[in-house]
Amino acid sequence: MEPIPLSQWVQRNSTTPEATLVNPRLFWHVINFVRDTLPKVLTRTATKCNALQSKTEVIGMYELHDICLPIVRIKLPDGTALFIAYNDTWKVSVISPRDVEVDFMGLFDPSWRVSPNCCPNPGLGGFLTHRPFVKDRKHFTLELPDQRIWTFFWLFAYKVLGIQDNYKG
Repeated sequence: MEPIPLSQWVQRNSTTPEATLVNPRLFWHVINFVRDTLPKVLTRTATKCNALQSKTEVIGMYELHDICLPIVRIKLPDGTALFIAYNDTWKVSVISPRDVEVDFMGLFDPSWRVSPNCCPNPGLGGFLTHRPFVKDRKHFTLELPDQRIWTFFWLFAYKVLGIQDNYKG
């Protein structure tokens, strides 16, 4: 599959019977997080958020509970690439130009190796998986539940990307 903008992929797939009838809550849960929430966490201005949203691409698809879901790639200005998929938990692969030196405070098991078959995709041969975080801090894959995904990306944005909140409270 050729990469396509997430917005275009959503337009094509949001009206399918599977997305509208089978489990619309799951479909929109995934889309709303990667399209709306994540760019806001990774940026601090509307202009940068809009730019990141427009660069977010779908690089593959897979089925979960009879619904077609995307494998998303986000390329950040610093050269980091994030690959995100949802399969009852969030799967995140990070390719960073530098070591990621962050205390993630036990959000995930840093030695856990995510299976390459976690999001089967004939075009990709599976989700892009790398070594566990403890083995490789530049190219790693982790698994997070819904309750922890936002916190992971917030820590990543503040500690790795150096995004500072403008709030002076």
